Amino acid sequence: MSEPTGTTPPAADPATPPVTPPPSTPPAATDGTDYKALAAQAQADAERWKAMSRKHEERAKANADAAAGARTVEQQLEDMRKVIADRDVADVARNGRMAMTTVQAQLAGQGFSPDDVAGLLEQIDPVRLLKDGEPDDGAIKKLVESLIKVGGRSTPDRDQGQRGGNGPMDMNALIRRRAGVGK
Repeated sequence: MSEPTGTTPPAADPATPPVTPPPSTPPAATDGTDYKALAAQAQADAERWKAMSRKHEERAKANADAAAGARTVEQQLEDMRKVIADRDVADVARNGRMAMTTVQAQLAGQGFSPDDVAGLLEQIDPVRLLKDGEPDDGAIKKLVESLIKVGGRSTPDRDQGQRGGNGPMDMNALIRRRAGVGK
């Protein structure tokens, strides 16, 4: 082993691996794998996944639009429920006033003036005179009867006919009156 004269080879640095030039042609497959077919298959798979990704993005956008629409429908439903609840409250108040008007009318039929019972009727909750949101005739009748008893006035019997006063005039009474004879 003779050494060349004048130059000594540099010592190999164990930290840096030796640099090898890139091959000009790919190495030949020794196991029989067709890399061109695999590359074409990978390209086809990539295109298929891109197409599926686009489809899923479109579906996600459609779902987002549907979700926004569903929120809008839910808000509309909630608004409608509020309107219906407000309307129900107004209906109960209106029917309560109607029930109190019925009580006042029945009391007036029994001879009570509105001033006689105004203080009592203000203390009565009109909702108690309702059944299923409508005026309850049984409750109204019971209240009117109770107020009549408290008022101390007897219920007039309409079947007894007219008492006292002048009765209707017959033809003889009209002739006498015209002639100035008698009363």
